Amino acid sequence: MLDDETRVLSLRSLQSGIGMSEGGGKGGVRKIPALMARLAQSGIDIMGLDVRANEPTRFITPSGVIADGYDATVLPDICAVLIHADRKRKLDRRYAHVAEKAAMLQHGFATLGIIQLVDRVTGYDDLKKARDFGHILEQFVAKEMQPYIPKFPPEFYKEICRLRDIPYDPTSVKRPAYFGHLTNSIIYHRLAPGVWAELKKKVKASGTEISRPHLHRFLTSDVGDPRLRDVISKNVAVMQLSDGWYDFLQKLDRVLPPYNQTLQLPFRNEALAIEDNGKGL
Repeated sequence: MLDDETRVLSLRSLQSGIGMSEGGGKGGVRKIPALMARLAQSGIDIMGLDVRANEPTRFITPSGVIADGYDATVLPDICAVLIHADRKRKLDRRYAHVAEKAAMLQHGFATLGIIQLVDRVTGYDDLKKARDFGHILEQFVAKEMQPYIPKFPPEFYKEICRLRDIPYDPTSVKRPAYFGHLTNSIIYHRLAPGVWAELKKKVKASGTEISRPHLHRFLTSDVGDPRLRDVISKNVAVMQLSDGWYDFLQKLDRVLPPYNQTLQLPFRNEALAIEDNGKGL
């Protein structure tokens, strides 16, 4: 993986991958383009590989050695040309094993593309995920606690009370403690990957066991807050279309699936019902 995120295969690895000898140096660099040139002379469409394979990329390996290599996307094209040439009987008998290797590689590319394959082997896939995850948290979670502004409309709590068959008092802002767990499940777990856990860390570090700030006070105003409003709005709409708590959860999972959680199967879980039957507190 180069600094500009170009995926590169070393010359030796490319040659050994398709079954050719691993000779390096100038002779090694010429092996693949020389083969492509011979195939072109026999009438095979070599997809411009005579030029592409004749211009290796020089790079520095992690061990500090200067090496020659190719953009990884050249390998699937080389395989396609070798397979086609073999079918047209334009490939020398000494290269029969090369065509077999090419067929094996092409089958692998059909399942996992060359870019994904390189990313997985080099470990860049994990690095990319971590970087993307960090970017999400940076967008959603504020560095400093924001001023308190009510975020949840009365309709949100009114519908929860209706679905759980408990009284709703429009004159009071006090809610059952259990509503916090419900809100985490149907709101914060559905904002973006990892956001709920990061908000919990922020809240825990900013308050005491008795008094801790609301989670939404650590959402960014430009990304986190708009997403929260959108999720709340969709929750209320789905609640209004639902006849009961479990009916609501199943519909919500289709509209706003939670991140990093296994969705519920569409039938009643008796073991879960012992803990929460969808009614009361």
